[in-house]
Order: sequence, then structure tokens, then C-alpha cells
Amino acid sequence: MQKKVVPMFHVPDVRTVDWYRDLGFDVTATYGDNAGGLSFAMVSFGAGEVMFSSGGRLSAQHRRDVDLYAYTEEVDRLYDRIKAGTYKGGPMTALTFTQAGKTMRFVRGI
Repeated sequence: MQKKVVPMFHVPDVRTVDWYRDLGFDVTATYGDNAGGLSFAMVSFGAGEVMFSSGGRLSAQHRRDVDLYAYTEEVDRLYDRIKAGTYKGGPMTALTFTQAGKTMRFVRGI
């Protein structure tokens, strides 16, 4: 029997998963909201998974309640993609990529 925990972020716009896809996450599931948007999505990065659900609220707070850490062997490649503008920015919580002493951190309000 497999055991794991998968966090769910409640966000104002589930299309935030497009930003994660641009950073190299795989979008593994989406469900429409019958109005042209999404009500739910799930992404994976290696063995880790995160779910997004509609209904979250915007916040003016400096920090959100959750940070997301992603560990990769390709921090330099990811940095080059971001620097070259081959990703599209989008709303998110805090996201930190870490590799052997190198760290990239993104913080944006969702």
C-alpha cells in the first residue's frame, strides 16, 4: 500500500498551473468549471504532486501560509529558461528550487 501526502492549494484562478508547466512541472489532471476555466488541476514534479482548487482568495499579505520546495538536478538549466523568457509568469505562492547549494526562490501572490 502506497502512502503519501498531496497538498491542495485553493487559488483564485486554477490556470496558475500554466506557470508551473512552464517551469517544468507536468500537468497530470484538470477539470473544467463549465465556464471556460478550470475548477481543479494537479501537477507533478518528479514524485511530488500538488493539487489546485478554485475558491481561493487574493491576499495583500507579504507571505502566504504555504511555501513549495522543489529539488532538481537542473537549477542552472531552469535559471537559463527563466532568464531567456521561455516561461510565462503567473500567480503563485512561494516556490524554491534547490540543488547542491544553489537556490532559486520565486515569491508571487496568488
